[in-house]
Amino acid sequence: MATDAQIRAKKKWAEKNKEKATYTKYKSNCKTFINNYLNNIEDLQEVKNWINEKEKQLKSND
Repeated sequence: MATDAQIRAKKKWAEKNKEKATYTKYKSNCKTFINNYLNNIEDLQEVKNWINEKEKQLKSND
């Protein structure tokens, strides 16, 4: 279990780094969804399509 000091430090870091904290939270949520909740091939294909579209978008911005 985290100490009070660790909890305060984590909260302070999250407040100071809101954008990075949000990014990390969403990335973790995505991984959790894929690994623990995605349970049919159709949903998996939909997620893969989103990823492929985002990859194309990112490559075209380079």
